[in-house]
Amino acid sequence: MGSCVSNSAGIYGMWEYVGSQSDLSDSIMGGFGHSKEKYWNISETEISVYSDVHMYQGAMEFTRKGDTLLMGMNTKWLFLESNDTLRVKMVLPTEDNTWRVFKR
Repeated sequence: MGSCVSNSAGIYGMWEYVGSQSDLSDSIMGGFGHSKEKYWNISETEISVYSDVHMYQGAMEFTRKGDTLLMGMNTKWLFLESNDTLRVKMVLPTEDNTWRVFKR
């Protein structure tokens, strides 16, 4: 499963989960426990999720508002994309809010 989308596509295309970060200045911790959410294929309206063996797990529809993905009424994901790295985190009212890190 690879992406034929160039880096100029922004957040759209295939991404591979590589780990998480507590803070953007922290190093990336290995991808523990996300084998069922290993790959995200982001289109303009949904995120299709695939396992580490490329089996389709489901999809999440979203609306994009700037640097935020709105899923349903209450779920919001903030994202940062640069070069071949995508970081996303659920917007929660807690201190324990880690970034999921993906690579193209």
